[in-house]
Amino acid sequence: MRLAHSMADTLVTPINDSFLDFDVLGTIDPVTYSVTGESHYAEMVREARRKRRQLDGASTDWIVVRNRLSMLESRNKQLVADGLNELSLRLGFRSIDGFTEREVYREFFPRGLTALDDLDEATLGTRPRMDHMTAPRR
Repeated sequence: MRLAHSMADTLVTPINDSFLDFDVLGTIDPVTYSVTGESHYAEMVREARRKRRQLDGASTDWIVVRNRLSMLESRNKQLVADGLNELSLRLGFRSIDGFTEREVYREFFPRGLTALDDLDEATLGTRPRMDHMTAPRR
């Protein structure tokens, strides 16, 4: 794993939008929610990127993707975003929003479907609902 990280041109780290996953990257103060340090994975990535620069002068583009985002704004969602923004300045990664949390995606999985498939009655096994039809647009 360390070798793969040190050879990567681009590193994509998906995390769920929660402090449980955030803990892999950094630590926070439980009262102020400010970043207090880097965690084990972030330290390993930092070291791999440093070795890569020393070896061939190349840099690794590190992207942290926030997945399972709530469709609704919440205090927790904003605190995680703020923490990632603060941590990105320390560690040099880009934080981007990934997929939102949508029940319809879970419904597609057992059938081997994605939001990009034809979502008709034959494919779904039922008449398509409005959330089926809007899934490709989100």
